[in-house]
Amino acid sequence: MRLRCRRIAGGALVLRADGALDGVGEADFAELMRQLLHESERLVVLDLSAVSFMTTAGAVALLEADCRARIQGVALVIVTSPAVDRLLGLIEVADRFTYAPSVAAGLTRLEAAGAWVPQPRPGSGDDEEA
Repeated sequence: MRLRCRRIAGGALVLRADGALDGVGEADFAELMRQLLHESERLVVLDLSAVSFMTTAGAVALLEADCRARIQGVALVIVTSPAVDRLLGLIEVADRFTYAPSVAAGLTRLEAAGAWVPQPRPGSGDDEEA
């Protein structure tokens, strides 16, 4: 697994992960997420679009990051891959996250006042009219 981080003006951070998010890379991923959530003022966009494989260890690290973000008042948005979507759906935790279709979309959803507009998981049907 490779992890790359970049700081965006206005208090946002983008973390891009690629490769396998499994038991081997999970500890590094979890520790980096702890640091980023502590350093971020308003938003962390977690780009998992290049993650080709994720185990439950990776999902637990992602759930921990989401919990820490909520406690610290940091908006955490994830951009997923089919492998990530598949596992989060299988273990029935997909509805716990805020999603964006791309990093750029995740960054633009942070409004000027700092209010976050949660988005449903892509393909969840929550965005369809009744």
